[in-house]
Amino acid sequence: MEGGARRMPDVSAMFPQAPDAEEALLGAMLLDMPGVFDAHGRRLKDELFHNELNRLLAHAMVDLHVSALPVDMVSVTNWLRKDGQLERVGGPARVAGCFLALSSSMGAAMAGYYLDILEGMAARRMLLRHGDGGATDASGGGCRAD
Repeated sequence: MEGGARRMPDVSAMFPQAPDAEEALLGAMLLDMPGVFDAHGRRLKDELFHNELNRLLAHAMVDLHVSALPVDMVSVTNWLRKDGQLERVGGPARVAGCFLALSSSMGAAMAGYYLDILEGMAARRMLLRHGDGGATDASGGGCRAD
């Protein structure tokens, strides 16, 4: 940049993440929330999602399911509105766009695999945030789901 302040890189973008796995898990939750929750409910945690919109969508879906309410685009949009988060995520159009993209997911059968990937990424982010000396190992490579 000429004559201006140097722009700092978005550090959060450097953190380990798996956006495709986040979206695939959200799609599985959208298509079969009862099945995903029954099989993996204890593993569905906010910190698995690096992307804020994905984190809010997942939180809304779990909250709706636990409250015995339908998990669909209208319900999630309403939940985000009531929670004061709808405009923060880009409004109803952004939520609708996400749901359209998510509707092609493989479904609940793959949810465990997606969770394995996201748990690995979340663990690496935690190591990097706490700076315990494992930052080099935590930031490298992809995630192996064993």
